[in-house]
Amino acid sequence: MATGDAQKQLQELEQLAGNLGVRVSYDAMTGLSQGSGGLCKVRGEWRIIMDKRLKAAERMQVISDALRSRFDTEAHFVSPQVRSMLVPLASALASPSVALSSAPPSSPPSAPEASPAR
Repeated sequence: MATGDAQKQLQELEQLAGNLGVRVSYDAMTGLSQGSGGLCKVRGEWRIIMDKRLKAAERMQVISDALRSRFDTEAHFVSPQVRSMLVPLASALASPSVALSSAPPSSPPSAPEASPAR
């Protein structure tokens, strides 16, 4: 993904979060939280807080994971590229292009049963 595309998609995700009432902020994180981020509630307000040193692709992952986990984004228009990041994992696995066949696995023909010895 080109850097410009990543920035555009990141901005789109940030705008979607804002439309859903989720504030996105970037802070310097240290210790165990360095290089990460996630969704939390601060004084009744949903927030996505992440390390400001994350690259655009990592920021998009944090935001899309957070929004997918708690919010209904279906009523909001986003580009197809961003929508694909918001699809719940269970739905993605159930799509025809990814789903496994529901038919039982084929088995080799069975050998004829032997008659009991007399």
